[in-house]
Amino acid sequence: MNGKARRVKQKLDFSRTFAQDAGCARCGYNANAVALIFTEVKTSPVKLSYDDYGWQAIRRAASKARVVCLNCKEIEKHEMLKARYA
Repeated sequence: MNGKARRVKQKLDFSRTFAQDAGCARCGYNANAVALIFTEVKTSPVKLSYDDYGWQAIRRAASKARVVCLNCKEIEKHEMLKARYA
């Protein structure tokens, strides 16, 4: 593994560990980091490119976001659409 690939893997591992330690802000799920995503408070995804950002930018983005599981994200999306078109 070259240096760039190793750095990307380290950043990805950090974000997965961070998400799993935090767990879903809505239901508490933290069994598998693959099912957890970072979202902004207004529920739009936080775009983190592990290749382009340094450690400080990734930590800053993670601290501004909240972690939710994919199920809760879909429930929030449904509730938002239901309220908008009700």
